[in-house]
This record gives sequence, C-alpha cells and structure tokens, in this order.
Amino acid sequence: MAKGYANFILHIDLTTGEAKREPLAEELCRDFLGGFGVNNRLAYDLIPPGIDPLSPDNPVILGAGMLNGTQAPASSRFFATTKYPTTQAIGSASGGGFGFMLKAAGFDHVIIRGQASRPVVIKIIDNQLELENADDLWGKDIFETTDELWKRYGDESQVIALGPAGERLVKSSFCLVNKISTLGRGGLGAVLASKRVKAIVARGEKSISVQAPIAFAKKADALLQGLAGLPYRDSWLKYGPAVARFLAGRKGFLVKGFRELDLDEGLERTYGPEVYEALWQVARACPSCPVACKAIVKLADRALPFSAALAAAEIWGARFNMTSLEEAMACRDLCNRNGLDDRMASGLIEFAVDLYEASIIKQSDTDGMRLKRDPETVSCLLKMILNREGIGDMLAEGFGAVIARFGPQAKKYAVEIKGLDPYRDPRELFDGMAISQAVNPRGSYGVPGNSPAYLPGRKPDQFKRYLARLGVEENTRERICPEDGVNIARLTRYAEDWYSLCSCLGICVRQPVTQVYSLDDLAELYAAASGWNKTGQELMRAGERAWTVLKAANIREGFGRQDDRFPDVFFEPLIAGKKRVALRDYTNRVLGRTEVERLFTDYYQERGWHPDTGLPTCAGLTDLGLGHMAEDLRRRGLI
Repeated sequence: MAKGYANFILHIDLTTGEAKREPLAEELCRDFLGGFGVNNRLAYDLIPPGIDPLSPDNPVILGAGMLNGTQAPASSRFFATTKYPTTQAIGSASGGGFGFMLKAAGFDHVIIRGQASRPVVIKIIDNQLELENADDLWGKDIFETTDELWKRYGDESQVIALGPAGERLVKSSFCLVNKISTLGRGGLGAVLASKRVKAIVARGEKSISVQAPIAFAKKADALLQGLAGLPYRDSWLKYGPAVARFLAGRKGFLVKGFRELDLDEGLERTYGPEVYEALWQVARACPSCPVACKAIVKLADRALPFSAALAAAEIWGARFNMTSLEEAMACRDLCNRNGLDDRMASGLIEFAVDLYEASIIKQSDTDGMRLKRDPETVSCLLKMILNREGIGDMLAEGFGAVIARFGPQAKKYAVEIKGLDPYRDPRELFDGMAISQAVNPRGSYGVPGNSPAYLPGRKPDQFKRYLARLGVEENTRERICPEDGVNIARLTRYAEDWYSLCSCLGICVRQPVTQVYSLDDLAELYAAASGWNKTGQELMRAGERAWTVLKAANIREGFGRQDDRFPDVFFEPLIAGKKRVALRDYTNRVLGRTEVERLFTDYYQERGWHPDTGLPTCAGLTDLGLGHMAEDLRRRGLI
C-alpha cells in the first residue's frame, strides 16, 4: 500500500446501482502521481473516442491530488475529468476542497458511469457508497442544495452540487464545491445532470499516513511560514487574484468585450479595490491554504461567498455599462446559484448583442426585445438562458449553435476559442496565459501558462530565475531568455508542465503559492510522503507526461493545430480612448497573424511536437513511456 494515498478507486454504475472498489495500481501512482495525472490516464482508457458528452457512457472521473489530506500548505486541489459539451474536448477541471475528504472516505479516485433512473445524491461516507433519492433537491439552486446536504450530513462534509442550469442541460453549466469553488467550466453540470446526479457528498475519518512524518512536517512548516510571510498577503486576503494588478498600479484593467480597453480612472471609483473593500467581510480559503482567493462579501444585505469577486467588474460591469460593482456581482451571484459559468454567459450575451447590432439577429428572433449593452438586456437574457426560453434556448447551446442558426456571417463576430469565451485578451498584456488559452487541449483556459509575465516589465534575469526554480537547464534558460527579452511561447511549455506537476500533487497554482514552492520543495514533500525518491527532473517529467496524455486524448477527438488559434478580433486594435492598442508580444513587438503562428510553432517545437500539426510524435510519446498511446494514435492514422 503506497503511503500518501487512500489506495482505492471507486467505480459507480448509476444504471445498475452497483459499485466496486479497485486497488489503485502502484504503477499509476509512480508514473502519474495522482489527481490530474491519474485522471488523464484513466480518461484515455475509459472515454470512448467520439462519445456524446451527455451520453451515459461518458464517464465523470473525480481525482484527489496526491498530497490532498496532508499538512502540505495549499494542497487541496482536486479534479473532475470528462468530455465537456461546450468544447467537445476532454478536460480536467479543478476545484478546491473535496479531495481531502474523498481520501478520508477511503478513495483517491471515483469513476461515475451510466444513468440513474431518477435524481440521486452520490454519498461516499466512511468507505461506503449510497445513492440517495434526490427528487426533493431537483430544481433547487446550488446554495439551497448544499445547505440541505450539510444539514443532513454535517457541515464538515464536502459537497459538489449543480444547479438548475445543469438540470436543463445548459452546456455552459458548472458545479460549485461548498458553494464557493467553481468546478467544470465547459459543462460539468450538464454532464452530471444527464446522469441524473444532483450532488456528490464525501465525508470520512480515515487519516492519510506519510512515510517520513517528521521530515514531511518540517518541510510543510517551512513552506507555511513562507506563505504567511509574503509582504502582500494581507492585500491578497481581501482582493484575491486581482491584487497583483492593483498593487502594480495597473490602470485600464477593464477590457470591454474584447473591443475596448477602458482607461477611465473613474472606473476605479466604480469597480475598484476601495469599492470592493467596503463590501468585503472576511477571507475564505480552501482547506490547508493560508492565502485565500475567496471571500464572504456583503451584497444586498446578505453575506455571500465569492471566488475572484473583482472579476465581475470586467465580466459584467464594464462589458454592459453597469453603474456599480454590486450590480455586476449580483449577476455573478445569480449565475453561481444556478450553476452557470458567468464568463461564458457574458460572452454569449455580448455575441447576441453584436449580431443584433449587425442586423443578423432581428427582433423577430428575440420576440420583439431590443438587445443592448445594458443591465436590462443582461437580466432578460440570463433568465432566458437559465430557463431555455426563446433565444435563450439557442444561447444555452453555445457559440456553435448560434453560428449554425445564423450562418457564416455570424462567425466573424464570435469571440471564442474551442467554443469557450477567451480567458485573456493578449492585446492588454501578452503573457503565457494568452498563449496557453489557445493551445490548451481542454479549451480556453489560460491558468496553466501563468508565469512572472502576469505583470509587465519583467527582465530576462527574472524569467531565468523562475525557470531555474522549475529545474530547467541553464542552456535552455539562456535560449528562451536572451538579453533582449523572453520568448513567451517557449516559456509557456515549462509553465504548463509545472502546472501539471502541481495538479498531480494537488498543489494550488495561484501566484503566492507558486512563488513560495520550488521544484526541490515538491521533491522533498513527495519523497517524505510516498517513500519514493524522485529527482525534481523526474517529477517535471511526470508533469509533462500527464499534460501529453491529455493532448493525446484530444487528438482522438479530432483536435489539432487548426484549433489552436486566436479569434480574429485579437488582430484588430483595442480602442483605448484616442489610442489604438495593437497586439504586441511581451517585449512590445507588434504581432500579426504570421508572427503569432510563428510563436505557436515555437511552442510546439519546445514541446518536441510536430510544428506543422501541433501533435506529439510517436518517438516523443514513446520516450515519455506512452508507447501504447503512440501505437493507438498511429493505428488510427492520427499521428
């Protein structure tokens, strides 16, 4: 039995109601570590290529990070892997919490297949599975559902719940963990609802033992002290992920619908930190994390949980000319309660407004409603999406459904990457997240590419130090970071491998955490927990392996270089008052389509993938110990 693990996988067949426990194979642990890595490996074997995401045969795989349930600070990330309906891609979405209690209940991973005959709650409590009738919960929002399940099973229980958006199979639905941590951008709510699963509850008493508890505790305590001593920790506790921008004095952070960069400093008075501080009540963090990115916020005389609350300013406030931060946050709250991805909903509503202004969508399509960039339009369309009424039924299906309905003329107005609203506008700042959102196999999710480039003006030596902490060899650091700048595309490969490694272990990848953790730290924790000594380079290799498996799974779904792209609007200048902000790389060189394609080629080459197709080679897969996948893809004529 491997130390650091619960050592079991739980298989659930909702159709028959049967379940079985399977020992977690040591080979899986050694090669893929846990969480993200093991989930991806299981997905390659279990998700039939070409499956309809809402089919009973499309499994949902839950996986705890290897360090979930230990003393390691910020070690509570876990993953939900499935084929997502918005993107038609296989992806591993992360959330905070749940994983440590899943392990305490006796399991590292859960594989959910089939379809229940009626709504159910999956209860995993002290090594036992029960499918509880959820007829009384179906139709309730996420907050109501979670509160009821805490009442039944104790508020120490960890709860994944979906809302009415998922129940109505809205393809941009998601779940929340404990009412606050988002899970499954791309349609996890719809996938679970198609199986008639309303919620998943975990609770247990099992402790996770480590091989060398004293050494582990010593390293964990040092990391905890490092996180607690960060000079900006107090500000982060209030502002969360937005704090770095504000502390750096960055103005004009509001990109209005990928068309306009608002430089009006009056926006600071409407949406900025001082306004938010008046609403903020207390920080909330995932289990084991001393640096919170969530908070309880006062909104309309209610105390509500929010994750990255200030993001509502850009997603709703600036985009739709809202007059207050509270108004924008109310939109996010409505989406959260109903289990609707508010970033995606905002993008779809703006897409509809763009088409209306271009006379492609007409009043006859909207039942006489005039679509404007205003709160009233948002309120009406959100309700129509959630209830699948009128034009909202089409928007609930995503960008592709709108384009199919209104034809090629609508496509040029669609600002999307693999069916998802973009995560980052690269014209405001061209960083690794800008690149990663395009090349990510899962779809438009840029966090894996995060690096020191999150802030402008970093010098080559700063990037070299960052790469050194990730164990990148000196000659590679010099090649990526010459004296005149940095190649962000090549850098992104290593940022993604680091993200992948942390995700296998369950370590958060928010800026404060990755600023304190190093590759050597992870190697020490891993060895003390598991008893298996791996060098830092071997761990990074495991991260690369896990990322490549996700890529391989999506090659079978038909994805290739042609899908790794920027929307057309990114090649148009952002309007910033009287200025025009063109697409430029991190070192301020102007980029056109040719230069961006060259950067994508740099990224593929850095990964050792074929530059023309953006796909791994047979030799590269075999070198990673994935020879069986190379043979599978070769046999299918895909590589």
